[in-house]
Amino acid sequence: MKEEINSTAKAQIDSIATTCTKIKPLVAINCITYNHEKYLRDALDGFVMQQTNFPFVAIVHDDASTDGTAEIIREYAEKYPDIILPIFETENQYSNLDGSVSRIMNAALNAAGAKYIAYCEGDDYWTDPQKLQKQVDILESNTDFSMICSQYDALFQENGDMVKSIQSGKEEVLSLDNILLNNKIATLTVLIRLDCVNEYRLFAKDCPKLIFADYPIWLFAATKGHIMKLPQSTAVYRVLPQSASHGLSKESRLRWIRSEFKLLDYWIEKQVIPKNVMLCASFNRCSSAARDVIKYNDLTLIKRIRDFYWTNHLYIAWLSFIMMMKCPKLSWLTNLIEKHICIKSPKMYYLFNYVKIQ
Repeated sequence: MKEEINSTAKAQIDSIATTCTKIKPLVAINCITYNHEKYLRDALDGFVMQQTNFPFVAIVHDDASTDGTAEIIREYAEKYPDIILPIFETENQYSNLDGSVSRIMNAALNAAGAKYIAYCEGDDYWTDPQKLQKQVDILESNTDFSMICSQYDALFQENGDMVKSIQSGKEEVLSLDNILLNNKIATLTVLIRLDCVNEYRLFAKDCPKLIFADYPIWLFAATKGHIMKLPQSTAVYRVLPQSASHGLSKESRLRWIRSEFKLLDYWIEKQVIPKNVMLCASFNRCSSAARDVIKYNDLTLIKRIRDFYWTNHLYIAWLSFIMMMKCPKLSWLTNLIEKHICIKSPKMYYLFNYVKIQ
């Protein structure tokens, strides 16, 4: 039987616990790295530049990188021993596909004893030196908020284009419905209460394996309190061609779609979401996935989408789906139909972002 946490990581987590007993950090940063040599300095610089009136640490987990990632982490750990706390793996844990990395980081974050958790992977980076201070101040003053996030900019690594976020100037409170129907939370901007993360892990012990780990946590956090989104950009998300959410391969895209449906099914089973909201969310997922499942001829997913439309009497959406299957070149037309009108007998419902079930 495989150990829950390998001995190499456990020894380093014990060391982190000893160090944090002295530091007493209020915030622990969750940073996972693998072959991020080209980008990691930006991420680590974003951590150490933070200006706060409280101690914080960054737990940086290197998953047995084969480039110079580990050497860069060691360099920063030596220079900033009270901030950069590394975990070096001798064997890649992610490839086990058993949640090893998540368990290791959860143990390390709890060992740090921090009240809040922030996230930033090794290929992204923070740009606002006041990010942590602003977010902590808000959560400390608003106990009914479970987490906070912000706007971010996107850097397309292939061509160097930087897409700036549209800043409204107003703080936004995100509800569970908002996040379920249209997730606009970027992981690298999040600060969340550790208690909420631990409670989620108990809640989701039976959750199926998913390709993404963060989105379910945001959903759970929204059931425990308000979520605030700051209007300013605090970070840069680096868009890489083969990242988990932007992979170009057929397999990557289909794995992502299957995970989205698994998550929906899980939340439906838990019965913590109003039925009409789940129906809207299911429609969104079906509509956005249709083109890819037809393109890749995934018969299981095609049946899933077709059955959803038919079972819920979404007849025009179902007919548009059939039309796209027979003539993929008409996908622009079927997408237009789905976004604007769908009939559920005997009433008509107009679709703009989701089905409005009354």
